[in-house]
Amino acid sequence: MKRLLTVMMLLCIAANYTLIIEEAHAQELSDEAFEATIARLNTIIPGIGRPDRWEFQILFSSTDSAVMCPLVPGYKTGNVRQPFIVSLFYGETEYIFHTSAEGFAIQPCDPKLGLIGMSQIATVEAAPDACMLTPSGGFANIRIQPDVEAQQTFTLEESRQVLGRDADTTWYLTTEGWVAGTVVTTSGDCSPNIVPERSTDIMIFSATPQVAATGGDGTIVTPVAVGTPVAGAPSDDLAAYTCPPSFAGYLPPRIRAGAVTAQVQLGGFPNTLRSLPTTQSDRVGQVQPGRRLDRVIQGPRCSDGFVWWQIDIDGRIGWTAESSVEDNEYYLEPTPGNEVAVQPAVPAAGEVAALPESASAITASNLASVRNVGTLEGDFNAFAWRGAENPVAAQGGGYVVIDATDLTTPFIAASDLNPMDMTTITTAPDPAIYAHGRDNGDVILYVEGEDPAQIAHTAAVNTIAFSPDSSRMATGSGDDAGAEDTWTLQLWDVPGMMNGVGENDLLRTVRFPFPVRDIAFSADGEQMAVIAERNGEAALWIYADGGEGANTLTLLLENTQGYVFVTPVPEGQGGDFVYAKGTALFSIDVATGTERLLYDQNNLLITDVAFNPATPEQMIVTNTSAASPDAPTGSIPLYAYDYSAFAATTPAPAVLDVIAGVDLAFNASGSVFTVRTLEGDVRFYAVP
Repeated sequence: MKRLLTVMMLLCIAANYTLIIEEAHAQELSDEAFEATIARLNTIIPGIGRPDRWEFQILFSSTDSAVMCPLVPGYKTGNVRQPFIVSLFYGETEYIFHTSAEGFAIQPCDPKLGLIGMSQIATVEAAPDACMLTPSGGFANIRIQPDVEAQQTFTLEESRQVLGRDADTTWYLTTEGWVAGTVVTTSGDCSPNIVPERSTDIMIFSATPQVAATGGDGTIVTPVAVGTPVAGAPSDDLAAYTCPPSFAGYLPPRIRAGAVTAQVQLGGFPNTLRSLPTTQSDRVGQVQPGRRLDRVIQGPRCSDGFVWWQIDIDGRIGWTAESSVEDNEYYLEPTPGNEVAVQPAVPAAGEVAALPESASAITASNLASVRNVGTLEGDFNAFAWRGAENPVAAQGGGYVVIDATDLTTPFIAASDLNPMDMTTITTAPDPAIYAHGRDNGDVILYVEGEDPAQIAHTAAVNTIAFSPDSSRMATGSGDDAGAEDTWTLQLWDVPGMMNGVGENDLLRTVRFPFPVRDIAFSADGEQMAVIAERNGEAALWIYADGGEGANTLTLLLENTQGYVFVTPVPEGQGGDFVYAKGTALFSIDVATGTERLLYDQNNLLITDVAFNPATPEQMIVTNTSAASPDAPTGSIPLYAYDYSAFAATTPAPAVLDVIAGVDLAFNASGSVFTVRTLEGDVRFYAVP
């Protein structure tokens, strides 16, 4: 009845809308446009033939994609069209169309045709400033009204221009209908003057009847009342549902967070959606067998023998169980390409000596005192120090938190374990702030005492950097085989993100011609350097005003062979950043644009540089073989240089070890530095 009343209202609107008419017959409708309008009606009502008579009225010129049909929420196009109201009469029956003068755009504008939907418009060029949306995962469900219980009319798998929004911008209107903002990403100009608020009473009609939202087997989803009470008073603190180490007493997860990474298995019962990760919480929905989940937001959490994930399905968010240890059964399964291996155990390191509490410069006289005090063996893809004594590494999908005073007992922190590949870990100068990136594009920002904040790129996150005052976070993404529009940098306001991530917290987004590999802020926080690289092609960009300003400098980097980095120079040491071009190390002074060659090894690729915070003139350099980066020869030196001496000459380096390293990091006191090797081990060195 409600739908019938809505249609009747539209009919009334169609019968009474006011049009501004130009002087009659100021311009004639072309024969081509007239014939195209008849042809369009014959596609809607096959065999209806030619009309007995026809009439037209001319309207003001417009860029409206709906050719000024008042029943359709059109959008501004890139071309001005001359619209006409065209009436085709078959006996006493009139069919109304809005047609452009040359017949390029033809919009049915008659409710009795049942084809009010924008999908019936001929292709119209989008305006240059159009707001576009793209499904966050493989698809997004389109509905006739902005309501998760409304009839589904279309499954969107491509980008669409945004025609309008609801009052609080939680739903967007496209050519086929309404889509929830939680399952799409937007681009272009989406400001209110481009994307107007639309009445949510507008219904999008389809040429063929559609059933309600269905499961993978075609059965209609039966909505479950929101807030159905159940017994008990579950805790709303997610920490109460932390999974135990190695998932003891639970089935290990097989899915991961991300867009369209999981689905309900076929052949079983619908999955219940709950408000919290426990069977004692309210039921808030149901997901049918075979349904792909729009997004797995976070998890896993464990309770009652179930492993839980927070998901988004058709705009509704809740927790659903992946598995039950009692039934020894999985209810969710990964979608193709999103399979997750079980997290491996982390081997213990060897015996270690006590670590020094402070450090001095490494010189020829104390070189023998620099010693490898332990090795964390594994396949680690990222490493970071939090302060002086809290090193953290990422192996596959889990954090390994190491007690730096006893490297023999590393362990996986259960609260941080997550079965998806982490790509980078970074700690801010304030050790209470840190972040990690994932291969699905997610970035999780942690501030001690606050809830984590999450943002997302559309490709794997390669690098994260914090400004010296810890107020800004820059993230970079992209991979060689991915789409070019995923090769981006995002700059974020950290304090703002702690109050809930909003559009004002994203300070800027920049696209690059290659995937973004490394980012660094200068020691004074005034400059931000970005390196992007693909298949050996690389360049360095520098931005003013802490990353928010203009691109002041761009340098091509030759002969990198895929190894790129940029490191800030400590204040007072000369220059702003150091970076490598293959086997040569350079510094750059941003104010003057002066690039200076520090040295060229000729035979070894330079893969990273780190400065000792205790002795800023001390620079450690790691290398890997130029001849065969994937198969080191076993004779690659780990160097220590006096950076300040480069002003006058190329100083002789101290050789600390023979190791093929790719990443370097010092702890906050400068007493220990680490080298991540090509093989994935992390080696710890004590500085005398």
